[in-house]
Amino acid sequence: LDITDGIFGARAITPLTEVFSITDLSAGFIDVFAQRFPTRTEQPMAMYSFGVYVQDQWRARRNLKLTLTLRADRNSNMVCQTNCFSRLTSPFNVVTHDISTPYNQLILSNQHQAFPGLEKVVFQPRFGFAWNPRGDQKTVFRGGIGLFSDLYPGTIVDTFAGNTPSRNSFVLQGLPFSPAEGSVSAEATVTGANTVFNTNFANGGNAQDFLANAPPGSARPTYNSVAATVKNPKYLEWNFEVQQAIGSKTSVNLNYVGNRGYDEFIGNATENAYFTGNANTATFGALALSRPDDHFGVTTLLNNTGISNYNGLTATVTRRFTAGFQGTLNYTWSHALDDVSNGGVLPYSLGDSFLNQINPASLKSLNYSNADYDVRHNISANYVWELPFKASGMMNKVVSGWVFSGTFFWRSGYPYTVFDGAAPLGAVAGLHNASSLTITPDFLGGSTPNCLVPGTLANPTQCLQGSQFTGVGAETNFGNLPRNSFRGAHYFNSDFTILKNIPITEHVSLGLGANAYNIFNHPNFANPISDISSGQFGTIRSTVVPPTSPYGAFVGSAVSGRELQVQARLTF
Repeated sequence: LDITDGIFGARAITPLTEVFSITDLSAGFIDVFAQRFPTRTEQPMAMYSFGVYVQDQWRARRNLKLTLTLRADRNSNMVCQTNCFSRLTSPFNVVTHDISTPYNQLILSNQHQAFPGLEKVVFQPRFGFAWNPRGDQKTVFRGGIGLFSDLYPGTIVDTFAGNTPSRNSFVLQGLPFSPAEGSVSAEATVTGANTVFNTNFANGGNAQDFLANAPPGSARPTYNSVAATVKNPKYLEWNFEVQQAIGSKTSVNLNYVGNRGYDEFIGNATENAYFTGNANTATFGALALSRPDDHFGVTTLLNNTGISNYNGLTATVTRRFTAGFQGTLNYTWSHALDDVSNGGVLPYSLGDSFLNQINPASLKSLNYSNADYDVRHNISANYVWELPFKASGMMNKVVSGWVFSGTFFWRSGYPYTVFDGAAPLGAVAGLHNASSLTITPDFLGGSTPNCLVPGTLANPTQCLQGSQFTGVGAETNFGNLPRNSFRGAHYFNSDFTILKNIPITEHVSLGLGANAYNIFNHPNFANPISDISSGQFGTIRSTVVPPTSPYGAFVGSAVSGRELQVQARLTF
């Protein structure tokens, strides 16, 4: 697979700016200024994936069938045809932090491959069975267990292709910057830092040389590091199903499904973070009181330490045609937990997903919790009813051929995390090198009715802003509740279709009808604003749209309200 990657030009012409308070916004100040300086805005990439799949089915008995499968996948280490990759000589957590070490002895530039090491082959054995104990197909037991592997997502390669010196990146934070600062503006500072750094790198300079010659207030370059060997995420999956027929037209299914994921990607954005407090004040525990490595600014280490677990039980009742009616009803109870959701690379939900390790001292303490898509209860149903009415003559064309169909869908709410977006810069002493860090404030509880309660849906707008949490910017630790401890609103939707089939000839009919999407015009609400530093904390500002619409799936034209659609079709 050959790819022309155009991500390198991002933030090169237009820097990233962030404002953390209304006061700074009204005064024209920005709190974070980030700009990149790539050697090229596009880079040619290439990769391949090769898999072998072998399967054998053995009918051990007349009523017992076994399936044995083995899959082997080989994923290549992505290459850059211009040797644009750069990486540290060792992962950041073990590389030397001696400030006198020259940058060009600490960084391997002009690398052809993205990762220092990659898991070569993943073998994935699988086993399944189907057993019909009575031999009459009325009772069937099915089950299986197997190992499944994912490709590493190509998105993660962009971060390592964009490392210094192929793409220098500088982040200024900790002080408000004004666009009107003149000769010492934020943009002039990072531009000057880039020029000095390139010269310093080529001449074998170290961090002390760079800081001595860079403009005042210059930031050190940011860096993305990776574990020595990148592994493919793996999932051990199993299920056991019982299917029972009841009479000739009804069947009941019970299906238990579970899986355990490991070697999943997760980043630690606190590798080079520090807290300017002192031993006599409450500090952010595991963080150093000074910069661990003076060569770099914000540094993230990507590794494969993430895990996930899922258990779910689904009950299904299916009724085949009786008096023209058929339908299916499903109920699922499930619980999904993980350290990071959606593969740890891209957020599952903007605003509600956090991809990095929260507490640098312990991944499990605050990360391992409800997954972003953890839905405890899920009910769905669909039905089709062909009205069994008949008449003679012309009256038959009026009363026959009517078909009603529809769907119902209900699920419990998605989880979300309460956090403090102002925490990195809001603490009195200050967090540094942690611009992508999530700070969850301590939950203080409280008995006020309708306030936030972990794990249950409540009305946070009834609470005073932040009254149940550590004050904005006043955190002294990484929080006392794991991510996704709170729940949003449930979701309900129902679609309905009415169709009249009009026979034209013996083999040709005309269908006229209408579809109603969200027929009850039921509003479904998004999760509330969960940033305590926001003046809208606890409020719900939007509704959510269904995953599909008359216009397709995941399109901007989907709306959350009722939609009516007329249809005509010719069947022959």
